[in-house]
Amino acid sequence: MKRQPHALVIPYPAQGHVAPLMKLALQIASHGVQVTFANTESTHAKIKASLPENVEEAHLISFVSLPDGMEPDDDRTDWVKLNDSIHRTMPGYLEDFILKVNGSNANQKFTCVVADTSVGWALELAKKAGLQAVAVWPAGGPCLALALHLPQLLEAGIIDTDQPFLWVIRSDLMNDGSLAKLPEGFINRVSNRAKFVEWAPQEKVLAHPSVACFMSHCGWNSTMEGLTMGVPFLCWPYLADQFCNRNYICDVWRIGLGLRKDENGVITRDEISSKIKTLLSSQDIKANAVHVKEVARKSLHESGGSSCRNFNNFIQHIKSI
Repeated sequence: MKRQPHALVIPYPAQGHVAPLMKLALQIASHGVQVTFANTESTHAKIKASLPENVEEAHLISFVSLPDGMEPDDDRTDWVKLNDSIHRTMPGYLEDFILKVNGSNANQKFTCVVADTSVGWALELAKKAGLQAVAVWPAGGPCLALALHLPQLLEAGIIDTDQPFLWVIRSDLMNDGSLAKLPEGFINRVSNRAKFVEWAPQEKVLAHPSVACFMSHCGWNSTMEGLTMGVPFLCWPYLADQFCNRNYICDVWRIGLGLRKDENGVITRDEISSKIKTLLSSQDIKANAVHVKEVARKSLHESGGSSCRNFNNFIQHIKSI
């Protein structure tokens, strides 16, 4: 009797990487593949606290933690230090874990490793252990810390448009871990039409009919969530693939507008205000957003959708290993 396929899933320990890998892991598990989700100890604790209680009870997925090499009180928002520690220590722990599992129980052996490309060493370890390796590119997460001038520009632009807004601003991305970097008196001045939160269920928010515009850095997770909900984008990319995603949003799909820098390399408050007004009044952009939403959802449909079909082919490949 052929043993059950067993996938070891390994994300990079950052929100924009863990979230899509978790969704993928749950989908793989729902197709009858045993899944173990391996995280750093700090990320593991956060995930366990946020998941529904019945996930492990239903045998959909099991969770393990691996040391990241840092002390409990070390600052894990220091990405340079965290990356260095991960690359120095985690490969050894992961290799030992794979050898322990595959050497102790024939029915529980890993048959493949699904890893974030940001932890490419996990793919090398998979090959070394004789396992199939699957690379996943989740394409980044929020990078607000790279632009601390954003609050001042957004304040002026949003106030000029006189539109109600929801602002998700993570305090851990501010210099001192608080909202103190916002302009003085800003929250009070806009309190009648603004809400500030450190976290929001983004997909649920975007699905609400009152949301008319999504100001985004154009990371791939946010791009997918916005277009599948049919919400027009106001694009402010920062790095890497976000600029390519912006080009597709604005020039190919035509479901959003990009913010342009002036001759001094600054995105001005007039630019923000003007683009928001144009975006909210454009019927063409709204119609295109609805069309792209329909195309995206059709691809996800279980009866013949291309994404669903490709995913099923992927599952069959895992089961055939």
